[in-house]
Amino acid sequence: MHRVSDVVRLYREQLGLSQVELARRAGVSSVTILRIERGERGVSVDLLATLAQILGIGPKTLGGAILVWESPPESER
Repeated sequence: MHRVSDVVRLYREQLGLSQVELARRAGVSSVTILRIERGERGVSVDLLATLAQILGIGPKTLGGAILVWESPPESER
């Protein structure tokens, strides 16, 4: 399985979307998308569903990735 950060980045790049454009479509800041893709921020279920819809993937693709979400850096624990 893949991490949410990897899946979001992969599909965003395949669609030719910038982080800024994905953020605009999702109604969040570009910093939010940046942090998601770096694995520095968790993703709510609502945002997960929104991103899946924008990226044209099923919720299972992103939902399965949640199961292997990486631990936050030690500095944030």
